[in-house]
Amino acid sequence: MDYYTANVFKIISIVALIFFVLCLVILVAKKCNKKFIGLATLLSVASAASVFYFQHVENNPKLSTATDHKERYDFPESSSSEKSVSETSSEISSSASSDNASNAKTETSSSETSNSTKVKSSQEELADKLPKNVEYGYIDKSDFTKETMYHSKEFDYAYVSTGEHNIIKTVKLDFRDLPLASLDDALEYIQDWTSRDTQLQSKVDDRTYIYHSASLNLNYEIKLVINSQGKITRVSIFPDDSLI
Repeated sequence: MDYYTANVFKIISIVALIFFVLCLVILVAKKCNKKFIGLATLLSVASAASVFYFQHVENNPKLSTATDHKERYDFPESSSSEKSVSETSSEISSSASSDNASNAKTETSSSETSNSTKVKSSQEELADKLPKNVEYGYIDKSDFTKETMYHSKEFDYAYVSTGEHNIIKTVKLDFRDLPLASLDDALEYIQDWTSRDTQLQSKVDDRTYIYHSASLNLNYEIKLVINSQGKITRVSIFPDDSLI
């Protein structure tokens, strides 16, 4: 029996009990038929039994669905609310995980960028200070054609080779077609590919010399190739301080 039907019977039973009490009062006053009073008494007893029975059924969830129905009626949003809270908690957790993953990814990306943007080497720092197309400086490849070495388009006698970061490590000046008479004659060519203030500093042997630039505080090793007539057919410029 459902919750609402049980309540209706309880109300009817209570009214019957009240009627029974009135009948007793009338009986005492001897103003009512005894058969009527007996019928009212029987109805009242039956009603009272119904009240106790339905009260017992309502209080015992195994015998009736009235209580369950009442709970479902009084708290219709209970399970839905719990589900909503659970879903909201899940969404917050998912969002937090997503943010953490995004932050981790951003930190990883930032770390990779920091590692890739490493501190410049001493060679690069030096090359940044020098003009292009000189010893220790960067090469401008548009001024050269690539052969075994880079061959200058403007100066047919000049060849260069590079190390890391396109920094020039060797300059070779070929004078076989027009040999130079002395080392002094070679100085102007040497200064074109090193520094304008480069001067002879010391002699290693008859074919090897150390030149120095005071403005740059750099040394260059100069090697000469001399033909049978004692003239210079090649001048090679190498880094003296092992910077390349």
